[in-house]
Amino acid sequence: GQSYCTFYGITCNELDQITRIDVSDNNLHGTIPSELGLMSMLTRLDLEGNSITGRIPSELGMISLMIRLDLDFNAITGTIPSE
Repeated sequence: GQSYCTFYGITCNELDQITRIDVSDNNLHGTIPSELGLMSMLTRLDLEGNSITGRIPSELGMISLMIRLDLDFNAITGTIPSE
């Protein structure tokens, strides 16, 4: 099947591990899935400018390599979790 590394907004490293998700300004609705916390190689998560609601999952605090988390211009509540 097709690798998720070729999907829109997805950047992977040489080992096909997702390192960046950038789906800014894509009219996305819903909540941030807690499963994103399992993406241990993720360094950037850009969700700016969508219609995302709900709380920031505490599981995002498990991503120790995260250097950028952009949630601006959504309807998200809560605080950014720490490790």
